[in-house]
Amino acid sequence: MPFSERVKAMETIDLVRIARAPESEGFEPAMVEAATAELTSRDVSESELVEIDYELDDLNTFEEYQAEKQLGPVGWVLFVVLAPVILLPLLAIAAVRGAVGYETWSRQATKATGIGIGAYFLLIGILIVADLATSR
Repeated sequence: MPFSERVKAMETIDLVRIARAPESEGFEPAMVEAATAELTSRDVSESELVEIDYELDDLNTFEEYQAEKQLGPVGWVLFVVLAPVILLPLLAIAAVRGAVGYETWSRQATKATGIGIGAYFLLIGILIVADLATSR
């Protein structure tokens, strides 16, 4: 579906976000042009644009919060301790949280899971070596 058709169904706030997005956000130039053209055709007033700017500021603040949110001590302990027991669900939780914007939290949860698995393998290795040493 061409961009000009896709933007017709979009909310005005999304069109403004695309039209004003810096190049670093990765929107294709044709999409930016289509969003700008659609905004022009909707004849959005200046007061509506000011209100949308406030909403976008709030949204950007929340997305920055999400991206930088830390896992926290209890989360670290839970991910380390539970890692070998429920590995796949923990990694799925970390992936889903990362996908919705909690990048730092997701990286830390994945790291804690790896630490937990490593600690259990180390413990198992120590127990095996100790058992072999005492059985001789």
